[in-house]
Amino acid sequence: MENNTNFSDSLFQFQYRMKSSNFSESPEKYLNQYELEVWLGNEDGSPIELVGKGDLYNILLSAALEEDADIFEIFDFDAGLLDLGNTLYDFENVDFKKCIFDYYNDDFYNPNVFFINRIELLPRFRGQGLGKKIIQDICHRFASGCGLFALKAFPLQMELGAIEDPKDWDKQMKFHQLEQDNEKATYKLYSYYQNLGFHNILKNDFFFLRPPYYGVY
Repeated sequence: MENNTNFSDSLFQFQYRMKSSNFSESPEKYLNQYELEVWLGNEDGSPIELVGKGDLYNILLSAALEEDADIFEIFDFDAGLLDLGNTLYDFENVDFKKCIFDYYNDDFYNPNVFFINRIELLPRFRGQGLGKKIIQDICHRFASGCGLFALKAFPLQMELGAIEDPKDWDKQMKFHQLEQDNEKATYKLYSYYQNLGFHNILKNDFFFLRPPYYGVY
C-alpha cells in the first residue's frame, strides 16, 4: 500500500538516549548504547507523536584495544553484535578483516564501529524520505566518534513469526503490509542502502560506510 501523505515540510525531532556501564569487568564498558526516538513536532518545536524508533551502538574498540580487553566478549554482548563481529573482525589477530582494510585502503584513524542495529518507522511515515533523514542525522552526530558505520540490511517483516507476544508498537508497525517475499524485500533494502552510499563489501547482509565518504548527503 502506497503512502500518499506528504511530510516533507513537517518538523521531525531525533532524540537519542544513551546507556553505558563503567564496570571494569563488563563488556558493556566498551559499548555506548543509544535508543533513538523520532518525533513529529509542532511548529513551536514541541513533540506530538512518536513515529519511529532506533537501536544503535557505538563499539569503543579504541579504548578496548588500549586496555587489552577481550574483543570477542564485547561483540558477544548480544546476537546482533556477535553477527557483526563475526562478519567484520578477525578475533584471532585482533583486527579488522583484511578485506575491510583493503577496501578502505588501510585508512582507519579510529577503530570504533558505530552499528545501526535497527530503525523502525510507522506505516504512514514510510516512503517520504524520513529514513534517509534519520541515517543522515546519525552520520552527522556520530561521525567524529567512529571510523566505520555498519548496519544489517535485514527485512524486519521477516521476524514477524518470531514475535510471540507483539507489543502495541509492533502492532502499529503493521509488518504484514510490507513485502512478504524475502528475496524481493532483501533486494529492495540492498538497493536502498547502496543508494545512500553504503558499501556491500562482503556481498552479504552487512553494509559499511566510512565517515569521510558521505554518500548519504
